[in-house]
Amino acid sequence: MARLLGGLLVVIVLAAFVGPVWADNPTERFNQGVTEYQAGEYRVAERAFAAVLGDPELGALAAFNLGRAAGQRGDWAAAEYWWRRAQQQARAERLQRLVASRLEELEHARPAVTGYMQIGAGYDSDLTLDNARAFAGDGDPFLDLFGHAAWQARGTRRDGVVAQGSVYHRSHGSEGDYDFTDAAVDVLRERPVGRVELGYGVGAGAMNRGIGGVDRRVEGQVQGRWNSPGRGWLVARYRLRAHRGGNDRGYLDGLEHRLRLGVEDRVGALRWLAYYQVEHHDREDWSGNGAFVSYSPVRQRLGARLAWQAAPAWSLTARPEWVHADYRDRHDYGDDRRRRTDTRYRLDLMAIHQPAGRAWRLGAQLRLEHIDDLRTYGTVEEGGLETYTAQRAEVSLFIDRSF
Repeated sequence: MARLLGGLLVVIVLAAFVGPVWADNPTERFNQGVTEYQAGEYRVAERAFAAVLGDPELGALAAFNLGRAAGQRGDWAAAEYWWRRAQQQARAERLQRLVASRLEELEHARPAVTGYMQIGAGYDSDLTLDNARAFAGDGDPFLDLFGHAAWQARGTRRDGVVAQGSVYHRSHGSEGDYDFTDAAVDVLRERPVGRVELGYGVGAGAMNRGIGGVDRRVEGQVQGRWNSPGRGWLVARYRLRAHRGGNDRGYLDGLEHRLRLGVEDRVGALRWLAYYQVEHHDREDWSGNGAFVSYSPVRQRLGARLAWQAAPAWSLTARPEWVHADYRDRHDYGDDRRRRTDTRYRLDLMAIHQPAGRAWRLGAQLRLEHIDDLRTYGTVEEGGLETYTAQRAEVSLFIDRSF
């Protein structure tokens, strides 16, 4: 009995030390990934293949299989990323040809130019809270019908350069001051560097408002995306935008800084993104006629986007967002009311139906918004505080055609 217990103790000790060696054996981990892949457990397979990436013999093949697993999940951006990494590491001619064929298939499956044209109509329950204009809180809330039209085109080259152009117009039935047309052009280049996909680009745009004048902007951005196998993409983006106000609205001139950090992934039919964004606006906050207008908040956003392909012909999207802005008070002007902070809670819901084999889609969108606005009035010494609370609902229907 003593010998039996001693033998069991030796086996337990050996298992404690040898077991981790077996678990960390690259061949064992690679074979585990193959088994999980064949069983349809693509997430588990990705984690197993990722553990072998540093192996000089199996690393390139593991990267190739990571691309296959990502493709099975429908994440073609991750698939391309891993196949390009496998292409850089592959030494065997057969694997090089296999990776090249997958990348070529991916390029042929991706149209050189994509886009859509859209028209729609809806109503806004409180037009004075429209995001296209600064919220003044003056006057009674009123609802208004509106129509909109949009066009967007996006072109992609094989060297990772993406160019996009868009035009959006909204017109309201009874309040022309809130009409606007926005046009933009952006160019972005992305390229893999190690395990990171880096991008940089420039853009320009203009907005023509119903109150007159054209506001112009130019911007530059840098971004990075890091793919963690089986856990999604980590995303960071910084954008610097320069504004120029039209129609003597010099108080719109200035710079805007935006930094966004987030994570995105796809799980089955659900694609999701969660992010935190901070914005800093640096403007004069003073119009030519002396009226105080605050356009320089430090704004924070916390939000998410959930897109679910409920069925082949139906998709649902939800976008909750919390926005908090702190405004700077540089001037006093009589009893003019000045915003100190405002907090907005938004929820956008969208349902889209696209019949099989058709290029057109029919959609419905609902936006709910609640605003808590804290303002001062009078001079700083004798001024008081007041809180303005408002709700807004916007409903619209649209139809678009992709190309």
